[in-house]
Formats: sequence, C-alpha cells, structure tokens
Amino acid sequence: MFDAMMHEFGPENVRGISGEWLAADDIADNLTSYNAGIQDMLSPEVAAPNTFTGKVANRWGFSKVESIKTVGTPGSYVNVNALFVRPRG
Repeated sequence: MFDAMMHEFGPENVRGISGEWLAADDIADNLTSYNAGIQDMLSPEVAAPNTFTGKVANRWGFSKVESIKTVGTPGSYVNVNALFVRPRG
C-alpha cells in the first residue's frame, strides 16, 4: 500500500506519513510494537520507528518522528498517532 501510494503521488510530493494505531484486534500490530518498545524503556522517538509503519516510512526517507500523540498509559496505550517526516538538512 505504501509503495503504491509513493509511486502514484511521487515521493517528492509527500510531506509526511501519519500512522494512527488503535487497540483493535485485527489492526493492533503497530500499537503492540510501539507499546513493547515503551515497556522496554525506549523513548517514543525510538519506539515509533521500530513499528511496521515506521520501518516503511524510513525506507522512503521519512526517518524523523515529528510528533507523537498518545491515549492511555505508557506501555499500554490504546491509541497512538505518529507523524514521520524527512529530516531537514
């Protein structure tokens, strides 16, 4: 899905990749990975890129976590929204 989107729009036309991770059984993989990272004492900025979405975003050059919004308690979040952007420089 990411690759098709990038090829359709062109990576130069994409400003960022936003992931919203919810605690629903069939779509919780990113949230589970993020919570596991937090439980392992990783910072949010390190835990987010270790998710599936973070790895795909990084592959396309969106390696900087610009913002993270969470709902719930650390390590047991029920909703996380992460925005990945290209680093400036």
